[in-house]
Amino acid sequence: MKKIVIVILVAVALLLLLAPGAVGVMAENHFRKISANAASAAPGLRWSVQEYERGWFSSTARYRLQIDAALLTKALDDEGSEHGEAPVLPVLESQAEIFHGPIFFAAWTREGVSMAPALAHSVDNVTLIGPDGEAAPAPGDISTRLGLFGRHTNTVDIGKVTMPLDEDGQTGTATWTGMKMDTRFTSSLDDLEFIGQIGSFELNMPHFQLRTGELLFDGNQRRTSYGFWAGRQNGSFGGMHIAGGDQGVMSMGKMTWDATISVADEQVTEDVILAIDRIEFAGWQGGPIRLSGNVSGLDAVALGEIAQTMQDLAMQPGMDTAQMSAALPLLSALLAAGPELTLRELSFGTPDGAVSITARLSFPATEPAALGAFILGLDGTVNLRMPEALTNRLAVLNPNAHAQIQGLISAGLLMRSDDYLVMDAALKGGLLTVNGQPMPVPLAF
Repeated sequence: MKKIVIVILVAVALLLLLAPGAVGVMAENHFRKISANAASAAPGLRWSVQEYERGWFSSTARYRLQIDAALLTKALDDEGSEHGEAPVLPVLESQAEIFHGPIFFAAWTREGVSMAPALAHSVDNVTLIGPDGEAAPAPGDISTRLGLFGRHTNTVDIGKVTMPLDEDGQTGTATWTGMKMDTRFTSSLDDLEFIGQIGSFELNMPHFQLRTGELLFDGNQRRTSYGFWAGRQNGSFGGMHIAGGDQGVMSMGKMTWDATISVADEQVTEDVILAIDRIEFAGWQGGPIRLSGNVSGLDAVALGEIAQTMQDLAMQPGMDTAQMSAALPLLSALLAAGPELTLRELSFGTPDGAVSITARLSFPATEPAALGAFILGLDGTVNLRMPEALTNRLAVLNPNAHAQIQGLISAGLLMRSDDYLVMDAALKGGLLTVNGQPMPVPLAF
């Protein structure tokens, strides 16, 4: 009996000693697979494995992350840039030490490496390489753990960074308080759960100051079988403040958001809530700003095809007439299920009062054979409220805009109600009614 126990113990010991070598091969394959999948998950980002030296209990690797220069050049062309060439941007380079599981013999004394069984655990030190080739190590590390059953985790923990600046004889400082982020993901990078905190940033120069608040976010995203991403994301941004230059002070208060995309029975529902406490520009203050809306009943197959088409076009020099014509059937298919758009609230606070809009638009449930039939099937309402004092301010700031508003008032399309200008519009059966006035929509195109 004792001999059997001894044989079993020896077999287990040999297995544990031999396993890391085989796991090292599996870990390398997983890391290379993740690197290859990064291009399809995030077009425009290039993550490449520069070196990979595999050992028995651990390996070392060097990765490089950079933005595709061709994509930047196209973006410059689309914006009408006179230069037409992408600027040289910094590159992130990561030097990784990879420990092989399922038991991490090589990491007994390594802080931050859990001894719980896993396929592999990588600890990366990140370096920022500037356009001139100068390397600046980041204070902190990135830890990636490959699970035994296909779910992996990644933790980013970067500490505070302070850099002296010297530009045109002016000295200053830039300070970033760092970031923390935890992500759970699959090797195919098509299923993500994340929570993170990106610290505040401050730039101080003699004649220019910039401050940004803390960014908090969390959510989950999954690539659907239709090709687009669905899930939830919410977060908050602590705002920003810019002082100096010709524009004076510009600032934005705290911003929060909550957005979801879901799919059921081949129909897509999207919901978004966005709020900004305040904004300030050249002495003028406004806010709060609120946006709350929902769209439901979009065709999932068509949305996936549109997403793929837009991704393909983003990598091409421009859109020609043939490509635009080919996109129209996709748009028609997107609306075929009869979606409904609801703008629950769009409001903007001003010193004279708040401008607010609510709206609803239902599309016909059958694919329109002609534009006229499509318009006849539309059913919607729009409600607008605008402080009259704000229009009086426009007379000084923009006389043309003020004249246009006065024309709408004269035509009855805007009506005075207390201290506000109001528009209540409805569309049904091809008939548009504005403030009680019927206005047939022309169907002959």
